[in-house]
Amino acid sequence: MVLLAHIYQSHISMPKY
Repeated sequence: MVLLAHIYQSHISMPKY
């Protein structure tokens, strides 16, 4: 899924915990 890839990259760029 493209959404998963986008979320994954987003987390790597600026992780939200």
